Amino acid sequence: MRTALLKIAGLGLAAILLLSGCGKPEPVTTEDHPPHASVQIKLRVVSQHGTPSLEFNGRKVAVREPPLFTNADIQNVAASFDGNGVSVISMTFKPESVPRILRATEAAVGKEVVLSANDQALTLAHVAGAFGQSMQVTLPGKEPEQVQAFARYLTKGGEPVTL
Repeated sequence: MRTALLKIAGLGLAAILLLSGCGKPEPVTTEDHPPHASVQIKLRVVSQHGTPSLEFNGRKVAVREPPLFTNADIQNVAASFDGNGVSVISMTFKPESVPRILRATEAAVGKEVVLSANDQALTLAHVAGAFGQSMQVTLPGKEPEQVQAFARYLTKGGEPVTL
């Protein structure tokens, strides 16, 4: 039991990723890059009930539908850096989607969510604050080149890139 708890705690520390509304981190590019049609991005609340449909770091999770947002809501995906130089994936939402996403994420503050691309879990995190016009996934310890390659996969499709 203790070993299992230590393993879970270790995974939690290894994947300290908070999703929150964000300001404007330093962009790598100024062009908009919406998600590629072949890559379906979804943010869904983790459910304690139901059949697990996604897996992240060996943990299987069930998710609630509908998603808090999907490709249809995303205007831009970019690799960026926060004020401390930590790599992040930033997503900017379409103006018409912002009010709905704001309401949905206000209701999800403190809840666990899973961000997925093509039903492959990218990260499991807790919503730290309601999203406004954008959000970011902080990726401490990930190399900038790796994060940029991942952002290219999300926006251009092709072979999946893991983080």
